[in-house]
Amino acid sequence: MDSTLAPPLPADLFHLLSAELAHRLDFATLFNCVTSSKYLGNAGSVSALYRISLGDQSPSRSIVMDNLSPAESDIALMRWSILWRTVILSALGKTMYPYCRHVRNLDLRDLSDLLDRLDETRSRKVAKHFFASHLSSFHHVLQTTGKYRATRLNSEKTLAEVGDIITQQAPLLEGIAEPSTSDVLSGTLPAWAPRLTHLHELELWDGKALEDETLRKLLHTHCPKLNKLRMYRSSASDPDRSVAAFISGMPQDALRSFENMDTSGLGPQTCLAINGHGRSLTSLKLALEEDEMLGLGLLQGCTQLETLHISTLHVTALRPSIDLKATQNDVYLEIVDWLRRCAQLTEIFFNDVVSAPDLLLPVLLNGDVKLRTLGIKAKEGSMYQAKNQHGFHSALSTQSSLKRLDICADPDIMTRDDNDTSIVLDSLCHLTELQTLQLFRISHYFSDEHIKLLAQHLPRLDALYIGGYGITDDVWSAVGTLKYLKSITFAGITAFTSDGILSFIEKLGEGNTGLVLSIEMADPDTMIPEEVQEILREALTSSVNGRFEYQPSRDPNKPIFILRESQSRQTLTMKRILVIAGSDSSGGAGLEADQKVVAAHGCYAMTATTALTAQNTQGVYGIHEVPSDFVQKQISACVEDIGVDVVKTGMLASASTVDIVADALREHSIKLTIVDPVMVATSGAQLLPEDAVKTLCERLLPNTFLVTPNIPEARLMLEKTGKQPVSVQDLDGLRQMARAVHELGPKYVLLKGGHLPLTADRKVAGSEDQKKLVANVLYGDDVDEVFELEYQQSRNTHGTGCTLASAIACHLANGIGIASAARSACRYVEAGIKTSVNLGKGSGPLNHFHSMQISPFSP
Repeated sequence: MDSTLAPPLPADLFHLLSAELAHRLDFATLFNCVTSSKYLGNAGSVSALYRISLGDQSPSRSIVMDNLSPAESDIALMRWSILWRTVILSALGKTMYPYCRHVRNLDLRDLSDLLDRLDETRSRKVAKHFFASHLSSFHHVLQTTGKYRATRLNSEKTLAEVGDIITQQAPLLEGIAEPSTSDVLSGTLPAWAPRLTHLHELELWDGKALEDETLRKLLHTHCPKLNKLRMYRSSASDPDRSVAAFISGMPQDALRSFENMDTSGLGPQTCLAINGHGRSLTSLKLALEEDEMLGLGLLQGCTQLETLHISTLHVTALRPSIDLKATQNDVYLEIVDWLRRCAQLTEIFFNDVVSAPDLLLPVLLNGDVKLRTLGIKAKEGSMYQAKNQHGFHSALSTQSSLKRLDICADPDIMTRDDNDTSIVLDSLCHLTELQTLQLFRISHYFSDEHIKLLAQHLPRLDALYIGGYGITDDVWSAVGTLKYLKSITFAGITAFTSDGILSFIEKLGEGNTGLVLSIEMADPDTMIPEEVQEILREALTSSVNGRFEYQPSRDPNKPIFILRESQSRQTLTMKRILVIAGSDSSGGAGLEADQKVVAAHGCYAMTATTALTAQNTQGVYGIHEVPSDFVQKQISACVEDIGVDVVKTGMLASASTVDIVADALREHSIKLTIVDPVMVATSGAQLLPEDAVKTLCERLLPNTFLVTPNIPEARLMLEKTGKQPVSVQDLDGLRQMARAVHELGPKYVLLKGGHLPLTADRKVAGSEDQKKLVANVLYGDDVDEVFELEYQQSRNTHGTGCTLASAIACHLANGIGIASAARSACRYVEAGIKTSVNLGKGSGPLNHFHSMQISPFSP
């Protein structure tokens, strides 16, 4: 048939198809469209392909994290680098097809992550290819000190130059995102702004860029379509004034979305400027210092909001949130008046705002408001008193459209017989469309009957987090009827039996596939034995491929200091942990993190320092190795005087130090040893030379009680000992890798799966939105267990390995079995990430004291 009789489909249709394929993250189909036809490429396929390939959901980017063998990792990294290399070459006019003209979003975060990967020692071959030929002019290095790291890539300079050439040749750019590791845009946006005539979205890590009046004018003049501004922090001298000046200079009612996430110094001026966009603004997420919360009263015109998040920054138990109603009543009334008129709201979150119930009451009572999501979260010092909020609790029942409800409140003066509890329960039972219900602290005094009542009235629940006191098997009959339930956490004192839990498991159906059952505070008097816990895990896995988590409550009447019978009544002892590791000057990892963990677990920490590092959240800038003989002296000084219950090792720095440590452990007959084989920092800095890896495996591991490698470390250990590499595509692959490491000699292996997040069906995640679980595999002759944790998208993971190993050491010192010790430590780390605060510009530290309440000494 003559091809002229079959004209191609309209380009608009292909644009829609490409958009749908991008939404589905269908990289393969889009790639085939691009390579099969220039017409399809021009009709949206290329731009859609780049949109999902050069950002958070990049399939190549995730594969780099997932594959294990060096060859596969290099190939995946090469693919990722080729995507960027192709765009850059096309911007230089060195490709036949102008790929860069199809780029819509310049995500410098993604390029920054790629450069960090290329900066790793093992990635130098890929880096050499990336910077070859026409890209050699973009290769810049920083001179740093250190035995194992002579140079590092100057990523900031490379990012600036790449961004400059792309913005010249990509005329349809709609979004720019700045990485957290570099303040790139402050110096580059003045030159780029005239080229960004289609810019819709601007994401700044540091709002300091907006301090430049010339830049503000350039953005106003050349970026008339800009309608979304997101910033993390600001180091400007007067950020409130500069951000306000920028927003005020935009066309009136142009801004649709504004968000700041951490310390930005914003306040009344910014709020007043935002108010000038009241008819266009649909999403507002403000994080303000406590003193600046008064600026919320200036948002009177912002009544078209659909999404509203308000957070108070830097609230602690020692610095509680102020009660606006009690202390700033005039402003409080202004805010109430504003919120009462926000009839379009569908999502509200208040974080660390003690006045949240009073402020939200008029919203709930507005008959035009149909909320889908409502959350009040708070730390100690900013929780509202549940007993004083009858009106708010009653009004919850009016929002029958709610799909998700999170409430955190102080229940200390509530009792289970109080009218307060009845009011809360009555309202919750009216919210029959709820899918997620999380009741933090407010459900502290709930009984069996209360939980049964909720289960009977909320049939659509798929996630439930609830407290309670003395909860028994009586709840299972009602909870077992929740046919969509996928996650349930009992955060209160429970006295469940194995028979009761098995009866619940038997009721589960297809809609409960992947269910996570977590019991966080089992009554020590009715603890289920470990061997029976394992039976329950196997039953839940067999039934619905689910996960069972179980840990005892901490008896507040049991002292962390232990009295030995041979000692006087005035002499108390603590379990003693010796940590042999390197020092982290930023305090997030290494010895500094170890000591925090040990203190948080009520044990006594001693240290033998192997190396000093100059590092922060962004990287390692120098390593000073401690002489091995001096490390030996530190070990002997601690062991021969105070004594040791458990030894935990971290960064050992050299083969000679590994030898010294191995000899010292044998000399002092130390049996409980945990080896965290720290080899490469998150930033790529090599912390253990490759020749020392084999020494560690041959001399240290055969006498080790537990080794805790992550996936890259396990891969390197197997490679250096001549073992067959293990390819991991799913949970079974992780188990195989743990078994392979076990053959090197340790009694137990805890393989950490954080580098390989899994999907809900335990396969390797191919994109960010597929990442649901992190699996840690514990393997030994008498144990084969998997600890599955919810995947957390957080940058605050610096020191997770150190923290986990030290937490296990504390549990073992207190006589807890290896399985329970590892499980509890995994949960401790999980909570540390969830409750972390943002410190530094890169990978921040955990919160090591999340389960401790700290009170000041009297003056």
